Amino acid sequence: MIDFFEIHTDNTDIIRNSYLIANDNGTLIPSKKGHESISFELGIDIIISFIRSTEANKFRRMYVSFSVHKQANNGLHNADFLSFSRAKITIKKILAYLEITEFHFHYFNVDKIELGFNYDINDEPKYLLDAMLMVGSKFFSYQNQEKNPYFKNTKSEKGTNNIIFKHYSKGRQIDKIKRLPNYELGYCQENLMRWEISIERLAKVPRLKIRELSDLFRDGAEKLIKEFMALEFARVFVFDHQSVATKQITKNSKNEQYLKKFKTKNYWYKTKTLDRDKKKYDNLPKRKNIKNLIEIQLKKELEKTAISTAFLKQKSDKTENVKTTTNKGVRRDSDSENCIVCQSLYLANNTKSKKCKVTGVDISCQKENSQFLNLVGLRFLKKYDSSNYKKLEKQFLNLSKEYVNNEEKLYYLAHNIRNKHFNTIHNRRSYEQRNYHPNQLQFSFP
Repeated sequence: MIDFFEIHTDNTDIIRNSYLIANDNGTLIPSKKGHESISFELGIDIIISFIRSTEANKFRRMYVSFSVHKQANNGLHNADFLSFSRAKITIKKILAYLEITEFHFHYFNVDKIELGFNYDINDEPKYLLDAMLMVGSKFFSYQNQEKNPYFKNTKSEKGTNNIIFKHYSKGRQIDKIKRLPNYELGYCQENLMRWEISIERLAKVPRLKIRELSDLFRDGAEKLIKEFMALEFARVFVFDHQSVATKQITKNSKNEQYLKKFKTKNYWYKTKTLDRDKKKYDNLPKRKNIKNLIEIQLKKELEKTAISTAFLKQKSDKTENVKTTTNKGVRRDSDSENCIVCQSLYLANNTKSKKCKVTGVDISCQKENSQFLNLVGLRFLKKYDSSNYKKLEKQFLNLSKEYVNNEEKLYYLAHNIRNKHFNTIHNRRSYEQRNYHPNQLQFSFP
């Protein structure tokens, strides 16, 4: 249901902590000289961008963007069914890489979102693409028919909420890495089609009532999204003169004249009575109604609320394959590489013991290249070594945070532990910048 997704925050604490994580674990994306942003890629196609502030070495905004559907399939594809429940699980999992929990969601605004559904009515993709003519008054068009003959979309125009509608063959979509169509890779059926709504400025679509990220997780959000998709598809106009039942049309009748007129080349692009002509075409007798067939599948798709059976099977298979490693007795899942004990969302495939640079606590259950104790390690410590966890609370937690909820407490603990290391470095640099001129002679003492 949810595909591409972009959020942003202006919260300085979250930005600072996320930057340190992205800088430690991500891949820097080259940008033009003098550009006001710096971007990293985490994992596969998870992009984190930081917009520079007027103050040196500071950022005023952070963007996080990724394909929810693709990440739900471990970055491989987005060609299967994705339930709303599974989409929310995936969003939480990805944001946990940046130590962002549901407690922080109200600090984020949702900027862009793609909503779509797949259907297969056993017709050739090219035939279905040609038949789907417009949404409201927006015409579908092939943007680059030679390179991408199975993709159509509408243009984004000012004053139209920046909504783009897409219609394309999901089965024949080419995988960018393997350079083969999805159906040949076994991701979906050959004739599977996708209809999609790409909202580039979600704030301009008040009907969805999704402003903050927390709105996506509130009760009733799924229902609003499904109703929105159904209403938008109802505005689709499908023109297929081949499906008209010509035998049921009387010779020399008005219906025959209408059909002849509608079949004229570029008629729909030139007519000044578009709404009336649509109604006249819809009233013509038909052998089959493509739009109705798609709407039936859309209704079934939107009625699916549970996690897909393939995903449930995958989870049950993982549970069966759980095994115990020799690393401090931490049990890990051999397939997903998730730490079973602390329910880590990070990869836990590192069998070597490693310790936090600041506290000296064992952080083997965290991501392999972690350097500091984070939310995952703190949750594990709190559950299985409460005495050491309490010592960390006394050392790193401010008295003002003593009575906050558990998740918030863990967040500030991880934040303060990391800052203990970096503040020492940054404070020294700031001191040197204030007191030493760049050209001043300096002596290095042992």
